[in-house]
Amino acid sequence: FDRFRGRIMFPIHDPKGRIVGFGGRAMGANHPKYMNSPQSDVFDKGHLLYGLYQGRDSIRKADHVVVVEGYVDVIMAHQHGYRNVIAPMGTALTDSHATLLNRLTKRITLAMDGDAAGKTAALRGLDTLRENLDSNEVLVPTASGMLRWERELAAVVTIALLPAGQDPDDLIRADPQAWE
Repeated sequence: FDRFRGRIMFPIHDPKGRIVGFGGRAMGANHPKYMNSPQSDVFDKGHLLYGLYQGRDSIRKADHVVVVEGYVDVIMAHQHGYRNVIAPMGTALTDSHATLLNRLTKRITLAMDGDAAGKTAALRGLDTLRENLDSNEVLVPTASGMLRWERELAAVVTIALLPAGQDPDDLIRADPQAWE
């Protein structure tokens, strides 16, 4: 039985450019919509970011990365010159992803799909980034005039709000300049 039958196949590279697995997107209404290679020592989706190998230089040059949800979002962005776009294997950013992004840039934008699942993924991603990015302890005055220590991120994290029901792929296809 071919596990990826009836799916569009996407090779998944590790940061060194080696193909370590595959992702498959269902054609039509088949479920699950996306399916990856099985978890293994070589393919660990919690440590891989789709498009990172191809976009690493652009991320460093722009000093900015845009995190989207799917393979097609990354491919469409790269085809239109936005090569600083990557995606986790699924919608959840992990601690390992955050650590990897922290080494590449201090400017991160989450541009998840404009549906309820995308909004939830963006908020979870924001929490993961806050917990794992570099930070500094700074003194902050309170309302009562006292001072307290507060953790301040040594990064700028933003969330791009997409129109309801749309994803980055839709927006880029409709108007590539609007993506910027």
